[in-house]
Formats: sequence, structure tokens, C-alpha cells
Amino acid sequence: MLIDFIIKKKIDNPNNILDIKTRNQFGVLAAIIGVITNFILIVTKLSIGLIINSVSVIANAIDSLSDFSSNIITLLGFHLSKKPADKEHPFGHQRIEYVSGLIVSLLILLIGVSILVTSVKKLINYEVFSISSQLFIVTIVILILTIIIKLYQFYIYNKLAKMIKSANLHDNAVDALTDIFGALFLIIGLIINYVLMINSIDPKFSIDGTLGILESILIIVSGIKLVKEEADFIIGKPQDKEFVKKIDDYVKSFDKVIGTHDVICHMYGPEMCYMTMHVEVDENSNFKEIDLYTEDIEDKVFEKFHVYLTIHMDPASINDPRIKEYNELLDASIGEISNELSYHDLRVINHKRLTILVFDLLVPYKFKMTNKEILEALNKKINNKRIKIEVKFDHGYEE
Repeated sequence: MLIDFIIKKKIDNPNNILDIKTRNQFGVLAAIIGVITNFILIVTKLSIGLIINSVSVIANAIDSLSDFSSNIITLLGFHLSKKPADKEHPFGHQRIEYVSGLIVSLLILLIGVSILVTSVKKLINYEVFSISSQLFIVTIVILILTIIIKLYQFYIYNKLAKMIKSANLHDNAVDALTDIFGALFLIIGLIINYVLMINSIDPKFSIDGTLGILESILIIVSGIKLVKEEADFIIGKPQDKEFVKKIDDYVKSFDKVIGTHDVICHMYGPEMCYMTMHVEVDENSNFKEIDLYTEDIEDKVFEKFHVYLTIHMDPASINDPRIKEYNELLDASIGEISNELSYHDLRVINHKRLTILVFDLLVPYKFKMTNKEILEALNKKINNKRIKIEVKFDHGYEE
């Protein structure tokens, strides 16, 4: 395929998608392709739309203009996001890509509203549609060309978005797909209009205006969806569960690691991930050696996943028979409440005749029970006056 040939020629190291330079080369490549193709569409569709006085064709051209603008913003976003960290932005500038994506999404939404207003006016101020056979054929050919170009844009944006996991390019792919449906609606409507015109049939309403309304609704719905997606990235989305599991499993593969918990991810850009993790180690270990050991794990995680990992060591009893007994008690009690709940970091404190079990309980968001109700249910299940439980409630930080 042509795009694969261009990638080989223009991208220095296409397989290293975690590299900021490589990522920006992909983004710039996609944006340049978009600028060239959308400029061709703007000129052709706007020219024919003005000639035949069709609001739906002009609206389609304006939509291409918004795509052209979004490509320019994407170029700017990828350029600014590669700036190194500075005093004001110690975590770098990669979130600019999300901001530029939000601007693109808002632009799409505003264009959709503008087209809707124009189309409604066209519907109210109804005029009989009139077009020559030659202009009709030219218009249909241009719209078919639009579909072909948009299909190629969708393929390129979607391919590159998956390769570098870019929300911005994903937005452009969705927008290209929306444009394809818009062009199809337009072709069908123009054909119906033309057939009615040559047979001297007055439909009594503006099909052109109606098509403009349908296209604007498609654009508005797409814009709202994209605004929400970009806003979620800026506010802070959870990291992908599979990605977190790969790192978690990798850390657990080290022989001195007993278990892990309290994994928290902070994304400061598409590939700028900061992660903290509690790692359980034998309480009888030499902690100076363990400290060097965990630092080595952090370095290896960065080399393998390009993640800035900080490990907190938690001493764990692995030979104390009481731990096994209380683990079995908690497993049974928590399991009876819900299999969605899980616990970790159990500590046993003996105080006179009272045993205190201190542990963290992981509760899903929107769980059917409140923390207070869970605690009451746990006490009822354990039902032992010599055992007191102290629970710290946690939530997950991945999807």
C-alpha cells in the first residue's frame, strides 16, 4: 500500500512508537495528507455548491474546511507536544495533543450547528430546485470523489491512530467516516431532486434543506462524542487494564516479589505514564538489598514499557500461620458479600485479648453497597468478638 511505502520513507524508526520523535513524525505525516486532500475537496465542493446554489453541497464544503482546519491544528499540536519539560511544565507538553484534539472537536460541533441553522432557513424559505444535466453530473462525480478520498483518509487516520495510540488521529478518523455518510446522503438527495425536477414534480419542501439538516445532525452528534472523549483525556481517564496487567505481571515475575497492590497510573500524554505500585516483600529481607532490587525493577520497567515506575515496599509475613488462618477467614467472609471485592496488605496486630486485622479493601466504582454497609456486613460475617477489623477502602485506577 502507498501509506506503508510513505511510512518507510518518511518515518525514521516506525517500530519505536514510544519514542516522542517517531510519534510526532507519524502525526505530521497524517496531518499533511489531510491538508492536501481536504484542500482539494474544499475548492471543488465549494465551487460547485456556489454555482448550483445548494446549501447541502456548500455545507459539505464547509465541513471539509473544518477538517482542513483540524489538520492544521493537529500539525500545531504534534509540534508543540514534543517540546521538552521546563520549569512551568515539569511533566512535558504532551497533553497539548489532547487540547488540540478538543479544539478540533469543538470546531466540528460549531460547524454542525452553523450548517443546521442554514439548512433550517433553506427549509423555511423554500425554493424549487433547478440544475442543468451537466452540472448535476459534475456534482455527483465530485461527491463520489469525496467519498473515495474520505475512505482513504479514514484508512490512513485509523491505521496511524492504532499504531501510535493517538486520540487526535482517532478523532480525525471518526470525522472522515461521518463525512462519508454525509456525502452518501447528499448524492441520494440530489438524485431524488434531479428526478423530480426533470419530471416537473414539486415536492412542496426543500430536499436540499432537509439533507443539510440530516448532515448537520450527523456532524453535531460526532462533535459531541469527540468533545467528550477529549475532555475525558484532559480530566484524567483510567489507564487501559491490559496495559496495567502486563506491567503488574512483569513485576510479579521477579523472584523476591510476593505480590503487588495499589497500582496507580497518571498519564501526562499518550505515552508519558507515571505509575506507583506497592510491592510486597518478605519482612525478614535485608531492606538495603531490597531497596536496590526494587530500583532495578523500576529501571527494567522503564526500558520495557517506557513507564516511570515508583515502588513502595510493603513487608509481608509469609511464614506466620496466623496470616494464613486470617486470610482464609477474610476470603470466605468477603466472598460471601461479593466476588467483585478484593483485599490486600493484611496486617495482624495483637492487643491484649483482641486481634486487630488491618487491610485494604478494593471496591469497584458504583458498587451496590456503601462503605459503611460493607463494613457492617463484614463484621456480621466474621462474628467474632475477639477480632476487630480496620478497613481502608480503595478504588481501582485502570479501566
